[in-house]
Amino acid sequence: MEQQLTKGRQRAVVIGVSIAGLLAARVLSERFQDVVIIEREMLARDADPRRAVPQGRHAHVLLHKGIQIIDQLFPDLLKALLDAGLVMADMGQDFRWRHFGVWKTQFPSDIRILFVNRPMFEWQIAARLLARPNLRVIEHCIVTGLIASPGADRVAGIRLRHPDDTEEALTADLVVDASGRGSQLPEWLLALGLNRPDETRVEVNLGYASRICRRPATLPRWTSLFVIPRPPATRGAAIFPIDGNRWMVTLAGWLGDYPSQCDSEYLEFAASLEVPEVRLSLERAEPLTPISVHRFPSNLRRHYERLASMPQSLIVLGDALCSFNPVYGQGMTVAALEAMALARWLAARESEARDDSHKFQRAASKLVDIAWQLAVGEDLRYPGVKGDRPIGTAFLHWYIGLVHQATSVDQHVARKFYEVIHLLEPPPKLFNPGVLRRTAAGAFRH
Repeated sequence: MEQQLTKGRQRAVVIGVSIAGLLAARVLSERFQDVVIIEREMLARDADPRRAVPQGRHAHVLLHKGIQIIDQLFPDLLKALLDAGLVMADMGQDFRWRHFGVWKTQFPSDIRILFVNRPMFEWQIAARLLARPNLRVIEHCIVTGLIASPGADRVAGIRLRHPDDTEEALTADLVVDASGRGSQLPEWLLALGLNRPDETRVEVNLGYASRICRRPATLPRWTSLFVIPRPPATRGAAIFPIDGNRWMVTLAGWLGDYPSQCDSEYLEFAASLEVPEVRLSLERAEPLTPISVHRFPSNLRRHYERLASMPQSLIVLGDALCSFNPVYGQGMTVAALEAMALARWLAARESEARDDSHKFQRAASKLVDIAWQLAVGEDLRYPGVKGDRPIGTAFLHWYIGLVHQATSVDQHVARKFYEVIHLLEPPPKLFNPGVLRRTAAGAFRH
């Protein structure tokens, strides 16, 4: 993507250095003369976890679609990450996955997955952004509100508070909220006399506990191990390779069944899983870090696309728009898709008389719909999970259960399933006649 500074597009402001914020800044830097990122703490400067990103100490992946987009935005980044020791694997061949009570069949799929050390990934992106001459970061500042036109129909900037409690008004031609799940934008809209967006929550009460281990000298046949429980079971785990010949080991529990920070209880939790591979792997690996824990109360979606009076020159993306159950590994890839949607929106608005922020939010909502259906659809299998269950949920659970079973014996069904969860194809692809026939046959064989 070549730089295309556009007349009349002077300054864009991005709130937050989440992955979504960093990728949005990369796109904005092609069309604005000045891109300013506002961060309440510090931008990543090394591969150590930032205090502002507690989930940075846990397992992360970039799905195939996300890999494609990152390679487009930063052509040298994937090579740098692989040279630094991160691992890219074949989803079908190297990813050992237990789901819905079966092991998925293994075969060469050419669908890639990148196991990410989140702090390193964030740092490498930030370093490339800081090298761009029209991009700067203001650290240790809190955004306290929006600057808007008299009728609040357009955003004209933000208000900042610096560490010494001084206030500043920063004007902008576009404001992007990528401040994460804790976004204050709904309250800022109320302060302007506007409505806050509707919210949808699906309460999973997930807890996970992670530690980094040295991989054993004799490695198992798999590159990564992933165990997702079949309800009513509530316990799962992931063992993913990261740089330095290490494993990131994450144990997870739904509905308040949280893993512990205590070493012995951590192993007991691993031993309680439906398969012994996680416990055996932990017993052979050398612990390198303490156990870090994190809680995720609910999938949360804010419906900005429904607002009747969304101010122009205001965009919302990333976890500020929708926060998914992290177990399913969709967050960074969805952020990458939203960044490309932002690029398309910016290109289209050059010929339009108004910004039409609603147009972007509608496009982003369609992207979110797919990942939301995949993640929330699985979570709603638990009767104890609180959230609306649309008409047809029971049928979808039944059919996708058959798909899961068929993936244990049918490579074609498994490939189609991987294409959907890697956001390469829409979920309806799982219902085409060929997949339907093979799913029924595969489930019967299982």
